[in-house]
Amino acid sequence: MRRLVALYDRLIEALAFLSALALGAMAVWVTYEVIARKLFRAPTIWAVDLSEYTLVWTTFLAAPWVLRCGGHVTIDLVVDTLAPAVRRRLDVAMSSLGAVICAVYAWNTAASVIEFYERELIIRHLWEVPQYIPYLAIPIGTALLTIEFIRRALTPPAGASHAPIAAPPV
Repeated sequence: MRRLVALYDRLIEALAFLSALALGAMAVWVTYEVIARKLFRAPTIWAVDLSEYTLVWTTFLAAPWVLRCGGHVTIDLVVDTLAPAVRRRLDVAMSSLGAVICAVYAWNTAASVIEFYERELIIRHLWEVPQYIPYLAIPIGTALLTIEFIRRALTPPAGASHAPIAAPPV
């Protein structure tokens, strides 16, 4: 079981790292697009669509790592006034609720992705992309968020609402 947990931890860190790389690459190609369009009147046909798809993938694949680091929004003003035992119960309740919501969302979006694949639906912008490809990130990311919320409910990290966000190890 320890190996499985370690493998899962490495997966979450790798997805966060890949998301960071993808966002960095997106900054480069969006800058290129702006320069090409404004200075040379030669816009690309791929930068906007690729940015849209990259945003979906990076958002959902990095979300479990952000949750682990305590980087999601919390209302510290309220939480900090609570007694530690009450704070713990609230964290367990909110993490459990988050797990249920993410599990339902993962299930429903997975069903949609399967339908997109089976029906061979295509997104027709400047590129023609099978619709399941950009949407596949949603059930994957929310399934991983479900696992992360369950872990948080079972063993909430110490001071999770105040945990600093650190870069994933390389």
